[in-house]
Amino acid sequence: MSLDVAVDVNQLFATPVWSAHLGFMDRHVDAMLGDIATLYEDPGPAPGYPVGDHTMPVLQDLAGDHWRDFFAALVNVAEAVSPERDERWSLKSWALRYPVPEPELRTEDEAIGQVHHHSPAMFSSVFYLQLPTSGYTPEQLGTVFRHPVPGAGDLFGPNLVTFPAYDLDLLLFPGNVDHASKKPFVGVEGPDRIVVVTDVFLTHGNDGWAPRRTVGGAGLGD
Repeated sequence: MSLDVAVDVNQLFATPVWSAHLGFMDRHVDAMLGDIATLYEDPGPAPGYPVGDHTMPVLQDLAGDHWRDFFAALVNVAEAVSPERDERWSLKSWALRYPVPEPELRTEDEAIGQVHHHSPAMFSSVFYLQLPTSGYTPEQLGTVFRHPVPGAGDLFGPNLVTFPAYDLDLLLFPGNVDHASKKPFVGVEGPDRIVVVTDVFLTHGNDGWAPRRTVGGAGLGD
């Protein structure tokens, strides 16, 4: 009797993280940074956030081709990966800034921010609008994702996995996935790390529970 058996590999708890390079947004970077700088001045960073300098979550309501193009591209990515086929989306978007350098962060390990998730958003996204110029690798200022099953990562693989940061890259992932930012540490040089964070909600046309701007398939409109 043969003891040889066929073995199938079954990958459980796979968490998709989709990425896209929005190179065409290069022409809009200065305008986006200008609007974000204004938000930091008036009304200033949003209160109540445990990490980083957040603007108020109003980017989805700002005017201009730069925001229209960005959110239209984001919605296109969400529609491309969504199992739904009759989508209407609501967006909630803000900027997150980590200054360069943060003197108390002596090593890369100390620079991982607070792990959190964005439930009940269907998707959350990170757009690397501005990164420092030197003193780090893309992984050292990327986004950290935690294994969805507590403790399972210790047995079956790394508990934390880092997705590297590249200028004008967009990451999209399920809103219930735990993640964190990697902050600039001593030795990193250049401008501040600034990302645009956007939560994407599927509304099916009923967004009365969330006063966020509704986005249709044709883009943001005026």
